[in-house]
Amino acid sequence: MKRFDNILQTSAEWFQLRKGSTTGTTLKDLMGTPAAREAAIRDLMAECLTIGVDAEMDYENPMDRGTRLQPEAIKLL
Repeated sequence: MKRFDNILQTSAEWFQLRKGSTTGTTLKDLMGTPAAREAAIRDLMAECLTIGVDAEMDYENPMDRGTRLQPEAIKLL
């Protein structure tokens, strides 16, 4: 368990640190019904994919993102 005593709860930094982590809040869903478990796992996976991304601040149009990343994707082929 990691402790972050110097971070204010409900701050943007606090939410970023909690992304993709199993917390007391998510544990009850992971231990619940199959439907609740599946939803909790999906949510955790989505959070892991968006660590470091603030949905409201870092939004990028999907077309613009594709154009920006295309040269990098071509290099990987």
